[in-house]
This record gives sequence, structure tokens and C-alpha cells, in this order.
Amino acid sequence: MQPPHKTLLKQPATGLILLVPVFIFFASFFYYSLNIPWFDDFESIPYFLTRFLNAASWHEKWEAILRPNNEHRLLYARLVVLLYTTLTGSINFLHLMVIGNLGLIVISGLFYVAGRRQRLAWYYLLPVTLILFQPQPYLMTFTALFSLQYLAIIMLIMLTLYALAQNSPTSYGIALIMGVFSTFSMGNGLLVWVAGAMVLVGQKQWLRLGGWIGVASLAVFGYFYGYPVQQGNQEGFAFLIQHPLQVVRGFFVYAGSLFDLMPAWAVDERALLPLVVGAILIMFWIVWAVRLVVLRTEPMSPWNGFLLGVTLFLVMNTALVALFRTRFNFEMMLWSSYRAYIMVLSAAVYLIFINQLSPERRRRWFPALLGLALVVNVVSYVTYTQQVINWQNSKLALAFNQRYNRIGLGGSRQSMLADFIDQQLDEMKRRGWYELPNPVITANEQQFLTNNPQGPQPLRLTIQSLPDYVTVTSAGQEQYAPGRNSCIYLAMKSDRKTYLIAAIPNPPTRLTIFRPAPGFWAAMPVSMIEPGRYRVGIVRTNSHEADVRYTDQFVDVH
Repeated sequence: MQPPHKTLLKQPATGLILLVPVFIFFASFFYYSLNIPWFDDFESIPYFLTRFLNAASWHEKWEAILRPNNEHRLLYARLVVLLYTTLTGSINFLHLMVIGNLGLIVISGLFYVAGRRQRLAWYYLLPVTLILFQPQPYLMTFTALFSLQYLAIIMLIMLTLYALAQNSPTSYGIALIMGVFSTFSMGNGLLVWVAGAMVLVGQKQWLRLGGWIGVASLAVFGYFYGYPVQQGNQEGFAFLIQHPLQVVRGFFVYAGSLFDLMPAWAVDERALLPLVVGAILIMFWIVWAVRLVVLRTEPMSPWNGFLLGVTLFLVMNTALVALFRTRFNFEMMLWSSYRAYIMVLSAAVYLIFINQLSPERRRRWFPALLGLALVVNVVSYVTYTQQVINWQNSKLALAFNQRYNRIGLGGSRQSMLADFIDQQLDEMKRRGWYELPNPVITANEQQFLTNNPQGPQPLRLTIQSLPDYVTVTSAGQEQYAPGRNSCIYLAMKSDRKTYLIAAIPNPPTRLTIFRPAPGFWAAMPVSMIEPGRYRVGIVRTNSHEADVRYTDQFVDVH
């Protein structure tokens, strides 16, 4: 007779446990999300729509769809935006974020289908959902374009490689079509052709490989046809030659960044565990891939072909991020926007590892691996939820500045970008697509703008005027824990303008790793505010009201 827990695990309804991380993720998403655009959203959503609708011919409409944003063509994202606006007559950035984040369900669903076809019991897929559905990539999760870009390209390439690995004429044709679609949906979509070629080599499908290379050549030519963007990639190679160890270190740190569990720590401290984990993960993957492709004589199975293609794409992408982003700032290896690639890579490598084990060893290893995935998931919610709150409060402050000062959601004062964003907001309002929230933060926010602020209140603030920022720190005994409807904002008020920026809790100490140190800090970008003499104050919001207090301290901005 089997133990009760083993009998329970075999019940179909018990498989609903897989959905628990999904439910928690989307509950958290809807609780914290805001219908506010940010930075790149403006070019690829309202500006694209305006160009498309104003186009005089279908040729010009396709030019609008395929026009690069930075180095990326964004076919998928723009088609989603176009379809959504056509159906609703509006632009809702929150709804677009939802559509983008649904890509996580498709990604986990592909892993589930592939795993079940490999006869893996459902519970072996639970670490996959724990790894994928958590808050580490919050900058991507809560930005419309990023979710329609980064998650979408992973989803599209996984769909392409899943179809390709099935090794049938129909699925091969689907893979070719999906490969072209992926190519025009983001710059790193070009890597699908390399990953797919390796799948066909492993499956010894030489005739199909020739067709794959032929279509790839046409797709790559089409991608770069009329391509106006130069990203300075030669500087990335020059940096590699000058600082090879830093690039290699960045590669391993990024590969292991799933274990960047303390985002409030200094970068060097945060990078230690990811460096070790990334080195182990990549070395294991290299050994597995070499044994699979080089040392085996028989064609690889659809399961191995799918996982080889997916992981090869993600490892190549990891290398490109390290090569072209390390030179800007090493912290970009731990950038939240890029984390989704590593989450999917980690989930795929876990499935590779668990499938290599015999049934007996698999049962022995599984509790430890499940426990590790659970720790990553739970600790991420503990440490990254505060980052989510900080980011959303920052967006509210920047939206306030945009509404009342016509700058905030991107660009510096008197810059082309700031003017462009302001124009796009006016255009969306004119067309009835979208307006910034009114009020932005609280119902009584007009008092932030009054010419007669309340009298000074003694506050223990340290103010520094730096070349790029005005920083304010408070090292008092008060524990500052901002929430969804509660925040401290730094206010800077002149005779004509009032600007806000969200305050951030002081980082935790090594003795209190899960609890911020008392006090807070805030940094107002000088490039965002107009020259003048500003009085420094503090705005405290609680629920839907705000209390404003100004100090006797002033800052001159030039």
C-alpha cells in the first residue's frame, strides 16, 4: 500500500497546486499596478499609433509598425497595441501590462506540456512555477512596453523552438513562420535562427537545416533593410578587449542573478552569490550540451531539442547582455528589467538536471530542489515587494511632476525627449485615448501647490546639492516602511513650481537584512527641475490624504 502523500500527489486535482504561485503573482500584480506610462512606452505606443493612423498608404503603415525603437523592431508589441486600441478605442497601460505578463503563462505552459510528454509527474513542474512567478523582474512586470517586449520574445522563441523540435513537416513550417515573426519582434529574436539550427543539427535533419538557413538569411536581410539605428556595438567589443575579466564576471553574475535576493544591498555584495551560482549553472549546461550534441550519435528527442534550443538562445542572450551592457554600469547585470531571461534559463536548466536523474535519484533530489525554489520565491517576495512599492511611488511622484510641470516621465528640462513625451500625452488626451490620473496621488494634492505652505516643522534632514541631484537624508529613529497608499515624498517648492520625488527607506544593515535601517533618503534630479530657489519640505501620504510640512532649508538650482 502506498503512503497517503504519494496517493494524494497522483490525484489530478492536486495538480492545481501548480497554480498557487500564478495566483499569488497576479494578485500582487493587480494590487500594486498603475495605469501610468513610462519612458519607452511613449514612442512605441501612442507615437506609433499616431504614425500608423496618419499614414496615407499601407506602405507607410508598415513602416510605422516596423520602425525600430532603439535597436529593436517591435512587431509583436505594436500589433498587440494596435489590436487593443482598435477594439477598445483607448490606451490602457495597465491592460497592456496584463497582456504582456500573460506571456509567463504561455512560457510555463510550454514547460508543462513538454515535461508531461516526457512523462514527468506534475509535481516536478512546481519549481518551474515558483521560479517564474515572483517579483524580481518588477521593472519589466510594471512597464507596458517591457512586458510586451522581453517576455514576448521569450514566449515567441520558445513557441518557435517547441514547434521545430517536434520533427514533423507541419511543425517545421510553423516554426519557420514563427521564426520570422520572432525576428521582427525584438533585436535578440535574430538568435532564434542560431538556436533552431543547433536543434536541427542535433536531430540530424540536414535538408530542413538548409531550408532553415535560407529563410534565416532572408529574415536577417529584411530585419536590417533600411535599418537606421547604430548602437555603438564596436565599443562593446573594445571594452571586452580592454576589460575581459569584467565582462566574463558580468556574464556569470547575470547568469546567476536569480539568486540576487537582497536588492537593497550594494552591488558588489549582491553579486557574490549570483557569481557562484552562475558559474555552476553555465558549466553544467556546457557539459550537458556537449554530451548531447557532440558525443551522441543518435538524433536527439523533441524534449532535448526543445530544451537545447531554449537554453542556447538564453545563454547567447546572456553573453550579449554582458558584452554590451557591462561597459555602461556593472549594476546592469543585476537589472530587474533583464531578469526574466535568467528566470526562464534557470527553470530550463532545472528541468534538464531533473530529467538526467534516474527515477530513484530524482525522488531523492526533488525535495531539496523544491525547497530551494520555494526559498527563492518567498525571499524574493519579502525583499522585492519593497522595491515594487518604491518604484510605484516613484512613478506617482513623476506623474505628479508631469501633470503639473509638464516633465517627469522621461527626459530632462528643455530636452527633445521631455517635449516629445509632453506632446504624446497631449495627443492621447486629444484623441480620447488616455489621460494621467487626476488627482495623481491624493485628493488634496492641490495643497502641494499652494503659495502659502504650512509653517516649518523641525525635521532632522541632511541636504546636499550635488552636480546631478539634490539629496535629502533622514537618519532619525523612525522606521520608514512605505506602502501602497502611504509614502514620504521630498517636496521642492519655488515661487512658480513644485516638484515631488519619492523617498526610499534607508538600506538594511548586515544585522537586519530583511528590515530597513531607520530613516529615509531621496534624490531629486537637478535636470528635471527649472532653475530657481526652492524650499525643501516633506509630504506624507496616508490612505487618500496628505500632510505637507516645509522646513526653513532652501536649495538653489542653477
